[in-house]
Formats: sequence, structure tokens, C-alpha cells
Amino acid sequence: MCDLAVFVGHPNRQWVEAVGMLLSPGNKDATGVALHVGLQMDVRRSPGPADEFFKPRAWRKWYARRAPYIRAGLIHCRHATHGSPLHNENNHPHISEMGSVLIHKGVVWPYIKQSTYSECDSEQLLVSLDTMGLREGIQNCPGNKTVAYIPGWDLNNIYLYTNTQLSVLRTQGILLASSIRFKGAATLTPCQWYKVSLSGSMEKVMEEIIERP
Repeated sequence: MCDLAVFVGHPNRQWVEAVGMLLSPGNKDATGVALHVGLQMDVRRSPGPADEFFKPRAWRKWYARRAPYIRAGLIHCRHATHGSPLHNENNHPHISEMGSVLIHKGVVWPYIKQSTYSECDSEQLLVSLDTMGLREGIQNCPGNKTVAYIPGWDLNNIYLYTNTQLSVLRTQGILLASSIRFKGAATLTPCQWYKVSLSGSMEKVMEEIIERP
């Protein structure tokens, strides 16, 4: 199942890459990043694992041009269920005509295709959130899921959903919805947000992680 991360703040490129690599094992079908830059969301995504996504010089240039203006971001490593990752429109982050962005972990059922260009079930969730609002949109797409959603009309907030809990991320830091095992976690819940500090180096993040199950 996919792994994803959300951050508020403006970490350097190496830090974003390290988090992406952390999420990648077992989720090698596609990798993507969305950045809240100024008054819009910019999305970059492609088929393949994180190490291939972060390797090209084009990625470094893309991030460098936006780095001074980043306010928040989303990172997604995909394990494909609906839609081939070779068709990039199926990959995350998904962006709508309204400028909203979504990353999703889980499966939407029943799946009803929403467009002619994507076969990913996550797009059904994005369309529902944009047209019905947060709570009704979530209820319209049953399934076990973890979601991060930035609506095009409210880019200052990141809305997080895990099963039955809806919350908003406003404080600086990073959240990982992952199969990573954290210190102090007696049991592992696959669809749960874990908070990690954004301050300091990547080593500080690594100190909070034990191992993957």
C-alpha cells in the first residue's frame, strides 16, 4: 500500500529527498511531490521509485526555483491498485481543475471512473471532495483510507483524514502516514499519521524511527 508524507515549512531539497526515500521501499510504482508555492500548487510526478525520481538534474532545478517560496508540501510513493503507473495521470499527487491537490493511501470502493484521462480510484475521492465538501466527500467514497487534501480555495490548510477522524495541519512539522515503525509505538496502525520534527537535520527524523516491519 502507498506511503505518504505532509510537511508545513520549507525544508531543503535533500531533506525532502530523504523523506521520499524513507517512504519508497515496497512502493516503487511511482513517486510524486506537490509544493504550495505562492498562490498555487505545483506538482511533479513520474513512474518509478523515489531514487529514480530524485536523481535527474531536472528535479533539482525544479525544486531550487521554488525553494524560497515553499509554504508546505506533499510527498507520495505509490503502490498501484487502480490504473497503470506508466500513465502518469494515474499517479499522485492528483490535482484538480479547481487547483486542489490530494494524496491518498488505501482503496476507494466501489470505484466509479471520474474522467477520461485517469483510471486511479484516488481521483474519485478528489472529485468528491471538490464538489461535495470535506465530510460529505469523504462519506461518498467508502473504504479504508488515509488522505491529505489541500483545497484550491484554501491553500493555507492541509486537511487530513484517517478512517473516521478529520483534522487540519497548521503547525510547522511533518506527518508520515506510513508502514514505518516509530519508537514508543506499541502497535503499528497502517493508516495513521505520525508526527516527526521538521527542525534540524534528517538525522533527527531518523532517530525517531526504529525499523520497517
